Amino acid sequence: MWPWMAALAVQLLVPAVALAWCVGGAPPARDGDDDGLNDIQEAFFATNPNDPDTDHDGVPDRNEDSDGDGIVNQREPHIFSIEFFQDPFHPGRIGTLLEGINLFPPLNGTQRATISVLDTGRRRRVTYNKRRNRRTQVYVRLTPAQVDHLLGSGSNPTIDLETPRGTTNTLSPMRMPCPPGVPKLMGAALVDIRSSVVAEPLRYLVIGGCNLVDPVGSDRVRTRIRLADGDIDLRGRYFSAALLPSRLLIPTISRAVPDPALPPWNEIVEGAVVKVVNASGESMPAVVDAPIAQITIPPDNVDEDHDRDGLSSLTEIGIGTDPLLLDTDRDGIDDGREVAGGTFDPLDPDTDGDGILDGDE
Repeated sequence: MWPWMAALAVQLLVPAVALAWCVGGAPPARDGDDDGLNDIQEAFFATNPNDPDTDHDGVPDRNEDSDGDGIVNQREPHIFSIEFFQDPFHPGRIGTLLEGINLFPPLNGTQRATISVLDTGRRRRVTYNKRRNRRTQVYVRLTPAQVDHLLGSGSNPTIDLETPRGTTNTLSPMRMPCPPGVPKLMGAALVDIRSSVVAEPLRYLVIGGCNLVDPVGSDRVRTRIRLADGDIDLRGRYFSAALLPSRLLIPTISRAVPDPALPPWNEIVEGAVVKVVNASGESMPAVVDAPIAQITIPPDNVDEDHDRDGLSSLTEIGIGTDPLLLDTDRDGIDDGREVAGGTFDPLDPDTDGDGILDGDE
């Protein structure tokens, strides 16, 4: 999950028996002094999170080189999320996902990184490729035995990632109580995604918990977010930025044209009550907390395809689709397929206005 989940998961102090882990040892990823470094980064660089120029030398903290390696702080690799969860499409495998920024240089060819667990001294090498691992994430499937060996018996193992760009900060995932069954919410909050390529931050709702998605095919999942004024139906390919078994991420405002065939997508604000509904049932409600994270995505990272729809995030920002939502208009066709086909509008669920969603044509 993403950095804001640190604040949601830090409250989970009850031991669990399920093989589901979430980042729990990091502070919220706010950027109180608006210097382009969030609290996780500022702690790593030993800079003041409330002062954009900690040493008052005229150089903003983001442009300092705190470790003297020739890479300014803002471009150093860092991680803000760690998850271990049962992969619903690969029985017996644990999905291991680390997310961050600047994890790999923008180079072609094979690059490798190493997941290191400081408590056990054990390591796991992973290979960069554009299909799965990228400058903003590292993902690998492991067996339960491999996860146990890597993490050891401690309740909060300390993990970092060694990449071609250097060694990241450390984070500590903790076990979450995730028995099979109905969705279980750990929390919900707002988060702002920033970048120099967008004039205003992109605001999202993040929901953390267990059993949040239903597999509906070999590589697709589906779930519904229930609000007081209707449901938001989400579907897409596995590991879209929006859908994970333990984390849902959706924009607070839809960029698409409203359509009577779909429930209204009214703005999701602080204090709203949300539930998650899938084939197993309905979760208990959770109240949406105020923004607990501001994440600045560097320009080098924006040229990647974060929601796996075939379009780079930079392209999506330019054409108006959502860079973190696989199917912006919820018509059943990925944004990339609509753009490539040229027949349907990725921002209009019923392009020809005949009352039939584009995905059902």
